[in-house]
Amino acid sequence: MTLGVCSALLSAAMRSLVVLGLLATASTALALQALRAVRRARRAEAEREASASEARRWRAIVEAAEQAVATVTREGIVTSWSAAAERLYGWRSDEIAGRSLLEVVAPERRAELSARLARGVGRSGASFAGVGLHRDGSRVEVAVTLVPLPSARGQGADVAVLWRDARETNSLRATCRRLERDYDKLVEHVDDGVFLADRDGRLIRVNQAGARLLGASPADLVGQPLAALLADDEAQRLASARAALRQGEPHVGEYRLRRRDGGRRVAELRMILLCDGRVQSFVRDLGGRETGHAELARAHAEERGLRVQLESLTRATSAITDAVARIPETDLDAVLLVVLLQAQTLTQARYAALGLGTDPTRPFERWVYAGMTAEQAERIGRAPRPVGLLGAVALQARAVRLRDIAESHERVGFPPGHPPMHSFLGVPILYEGRSRGNLYLADKQGGGEFTAEDQQALELLAARAGAALETARLYHETTQATTWLRGAIDGIPEAVVLVDVGGRMSFNAAARELAPAEDGDAPSRLPLYEPTGAPLADDALPLSRALRDGVTTIGIEYVGQTRRGPECRCWPARRRCATSTGAWWGRYVSFGTSRRSRRSSGCASSGPRWWPTSCASRSRSSTRARGRSRASGRASATR
Repeated sequence: MTLGVCSALLSAAMRSLVVLGLLATASTALALQALRAVRRARRAEAEREASASEARRWRAIVEAAEQAVATVTREGIVTSWSAAAERLYGWRSDEIAGRSLLEVVAPERRAELSARLARGVGRSGASFAGVGLHRDGSRVEVAVTLVPLPSARGQGADVAVLWRDARETNSLRATCRRLERDYDKLVEHVDDGVFLADRDGRLIRVNQAGARLLGASPADLVGQPLAALLADDEAQRLASARAALRQGEPHVGEYRLRRRDGGRRVAELRMILLCDGRVQSFVRDLGGRETGHAELARAHAEERGLRVQLESLTRATSAITDAVARIPETDLDAVLLVVLLQAQTLTQARYAALGLGTDPTRPFERWVYAGMTAEQAERIGRAPRPVGLLGAVALQARAVRLRDIAESHERVGFPPGHPPMHSFLGVPILYEGRSRGNLYLADKQGGGEFTAEDQQALELLAARAGAALETARLYHETTQATTWLRGAIDGIPEAVVLVDVGGRMSFNAAARELAPAEDGDAPSRLPLYEPTGAPLADDALPLSRALRDGVTTIGIEYVGQTRRGPECRCWPARRRCATSTGAWWGRYVSFGTSRRSRRSSGCASSGPRWWPTSCASRSRSSTRARGRSRASGRASATR
């Protein structure tokens, strides 16, 4: 019994151990299964986090990109909208979400986009040019790209739409096309031949100048190798130069071209390797080089001639200036003769004359000539009048140049004894638009006619001589007026003292009687006294007050003494002298004198005794003279 109990207990224990083992095994399996589940969950979480992070990165990239991006369904409903799309079309993402994509498409392009979305864009997508519509209604040129977006099952569901603003690109393309057209026009109008060859050396473009150079049309030359246009012995040299070309290093050389008619033409060829491997050549014809050298030599010869003419004109002007500068040693006729001789030398004329005056009814006021002998001038007689060709220059103030005088309808013929003349050149001498004289030239030495260059040089000389003749004329008139004035002042009984701007004093005959004698009999001062006999101070002298203070002293009686001793009484009358332009050039003081010995002559005692006889009448005339205008120096000096 005891054994049975023990066996039963042992058997129960064994069964318990088996159950415990089974339970342990099941627990381990459950633990392992739970551990694997946790690992799978963690891996899934990591994958979701990685996907979310990748999505955030791509979203950040899309938001920062300049290219507009949106996602739409196959029906065209917007599901997402990037910041660039907001800038491009003016719609915010929350405003456009759920709307149709066609709202940002130009009306005429909506059907095309709807068709593309309906039939699908394929695996590789589609790209095309489109026109968008901004929220404000303006049109936007865009480049559109449709990209399929796979769903979770790998099937296409949504579509990504990418827009790129094409306005700047289109503008650049339009500018490039315009520049290409301008370049094409430039190439067609240049004088040099332009040849464009492909990588194989065959011509793909020839301009009109290059075709003319080869005597063919551009269509005939396109497709031919460039080497075929050269002489046989030049083709190999060109091929070697072509093989050695480098970008930025042009090849320049002279080659003999073969024309379509079989002729040869020497030309300078300049080859340039373009970045795409093509070769552009500029060909310049050197056949006209000799002609160019001849033209250049002729231009140099003309330049030398003009330089010589300019030097001659400068010398002539200098001679005229010297003649004017020597006035008064030289007179007006001397200046006229200098102008005349310089004009004759400048144009190489056989005969020359210069006349002053424009009245056709009277001879020229002055007439100087050169090239004609005294006997010939004596046979002709009086000076000519400004009529005919001479009058055309003098009266109309225009230049006249003739190959032959006989061919002119304005000529009136030559007087008896006049030498024959053929070529003619007449030019007026003007100063400030007014005639100051006329230059007449005839018979150019060496034959032929006067040229346009001769006329131009003579006109330049006449323009410079106008001021010289005006100066000489004014000096001549001034000299005559001064001579007359000096004679008139010296002849009046009134004492006159003239002081110029330099302080130099001049005395007429009556004033010299009042001035004390000095060495050389040239007085330099005029002492005056008060009626009491007291000497008048220097600063109280009427002349000093007039020059220093501009004070007019009239009718005050002073006492002076003549060189012969008798006392005289003086009444000063100060005046200012002016030029014709109104510029003051000096002052003078005139003194009426009355010697004591003449008081018994019956001169009226009332008023100053300025004149030795007829005092009252002369006093009235002097009063009237003081009321005249001071603008005329001659009138003031005459008084």
